[in-house]
Amino acid sequence: MTGQARKVRVGITMGDPAGAGPQAIALSLKRLYGKAHFTVIGDERVFEKAKKKAGLAAGRGSYDFLDLRNVPRKTFRFGRPTFACARAAVDYIDYALGMLKEGRIDCLVTGPVSKEMISRAGIPFSGHTEYLAGACGVKDYAMMLLNKKLKITLATRHLPLIKAARTLNSRHIRTAVSLTHQWLKVFFGIAHPRLVICGVNPHASDNGLIGTQENAFIKPLVKKLKAKGMAINGPYAAEAALLKTAEGFYDAAVAMYHDQAMIALKLSDALSGVNLTLGLPFVRTSPLHGTAFDASAKGRVSGDSFTRAITTAIDCCLCFDSRLCTDA
Repeated sequence: MTGQARKVRVGITMGDPAGAGPQAIALSLKRLYGKAHFTVIGDERVFEKAKKKAGLAAGRGSYDFLDLRNVPRKTFRFGRPTFACARAAVDYIDYALGMLKEGRIDCLVTGPVSKEMISRAGIPFSGHTEYLAGACGVKDYAMMLLNKKLKITLATRHLPLIKAARTLNSRHIRTAVSLTHQWLKVFFGIAHPRLVICGVNPHASDNGLIGTQENAFIKPLVKKLKAKGMAINGPYAAEAALLKTAEGFYDAAVAMYHDQAMIALKLSDALSGVNLTLGLPFVRTSPLHGTAFDASAKGRVSGDSFTRAITTAIDCCLCFDSRLCTDA
């Protein structure tokens, strides 16, 4: 991102063509007219159908569209997952990665995909976060989930709960904490981040009475980080840690597993929820909802979370590189 002040160039992948992504993007672009330079990567025929499904006018708006024309016309239906749509969604991601490497876009907002359908189509895929990190050769990365009230980084991501508890270790937590501390400064301009660690077990184990992880490696890690000057507390009972974060006592929390964070986010403010990847060489966000094939088929897709994902990407990009300016 070089040159004089200009609008942020936002790349947007359409996600699974049959899912909620195309309609959510169309609704968001109407709301965000002129806020940035938008480039949608997808299938334009599907996107025009999505606009009609969402009750929007046809025709190109204030955005560019890179039409890969990779969705079969005869078999396509909104709400109907297929291997063809799953492969198309991965094509959009790969094309966007090429644009990022060539410096044609500044940040990436990804539409929701079906991990199940992509995997069943023969493409190894556990999620956008892992796929993008692998493509960029990034070893240390993390998923931060946020809304208007909370910022929560995950120590483990898409794992069965029993596996998350068994595999969680000091390295996972240290990575999540370090990345959170670093990128709160870079993306949000927080000079001295205040962090809190959620416990794994009920009541953060009650000093070892209910589980062992807190005493075995979380408390020693927090002690070491404090000794190095980091403003960090915990492990506390998850509900207490997240409540204090929502009330502003902490800038972010580190959750031990996926739903520990997701439940709090959805209950506190689902419509402003965003997924932000930490550790990549570019800003990447996504909405906090999945493909929602049922809502897509009925034309009942909300654009709120996707709109928030786009504005978060723009804001993080501006903080990341002050040479960019949406008013230019």
